[in-house]
Amino acid sequence: MKKITLLAVGLVLVVIGLGFFLMFRRANVQNTKQDETALPSQQSKIEEGNVTVENGFSENGVRIVSVDALEYAFTPININVKQGETIKLTLNNTGSMEHDLVIDELNVNTGPVGPGSQITVEFKVTESGSYEFYCSISNHRSLGMKGSFNVAATE
Repeated sequence: MKKITLLAVGLVLVVIGLGFFLMFRRANVQNTKQDETALPSQQSKIEEGNVTVENGFSENGVRIVSVDALEYAFTPININVKQGETIKLTLNNTGSMEHDLVIDELNVNTGPVGPGSQITVEFKVTESGSYEFYCSISNHRSLGMKGSFNVAATE
């Protein structure tokens, strides 16, 4: 009888512990999602869940685009521009290891950027379409470090 009672008490404690673990994990995932969608320093630059760049233009009509890179993610993950625009793209490495940004079809490659550093590249988009951008360092791309560079056709 004592063994059954001890077994029942042990089972109840395991269930309670599992409940707390799942509750903590769920709260942690929700906090992470909130952090990804609205970073205060980027609030004016992006809309709709941190996916659309709406950075402005410089004085000479060049589209200014800023992308943050950290361990295995870019922010934002979707960049929308228009065909014919000249793009001035700055990659900010906010992570703790080296990253880069590559768009093969547009011949864009920032080259490696160290932690806490940034690099700016300028290029013109002449063809409309959707192109993948990614980090070419090690296996970062396969770990999800990629996004979409969308060029809308001009009318």
